[in-house]
Amino acid sequence: MQINSHKLKIIGTVELLEPLEEGKDYHVSVVGTVNGVGLDDNEDGTWDKTFKLRISTLELLDAPTQKVIKSKDKTKMSQKLRGAIYFLKQDKYPEMDDDEFYQKCMGLAIKNLDRWLPYLLKQESV
Repeated sequence: MQINSHKLKIIGTVELLEPLEEGKDYHVSVVGTVNGVGLDDNEDGTWDKTFKLRISTLELLDAPTQKVIKSKDKTKMSQKLRGAIYFLKQDKYPEMDDDEFYQKCMGLAIKNLDRWLPYLLKQESV
């Protein structure tokens, strides 16, 4: 199978923390998750591959003023925690099974919550 082109379809809406100005150009930075991939037959022996990206957060830059306009982050904290655990697992424990590692981390976190929570609450917020 020969891929002719790779396309990106951005899905979703975000809630901006302030309004935009009509007719003005903005640079856009998006953070999202690819949650689907599709193949479209061009009927000439080639295919187009389309990646579907669901937006989590977005930033707009007003180029002339360098002002950044942000959106609210819709990502649930549990999803962020799962992503952080997965990232650490890939970096430090690549030999372990993903689900087994996640279950072990969450089990230990819940079991030892009374010990590590006071320490975390003393830290500066993110």
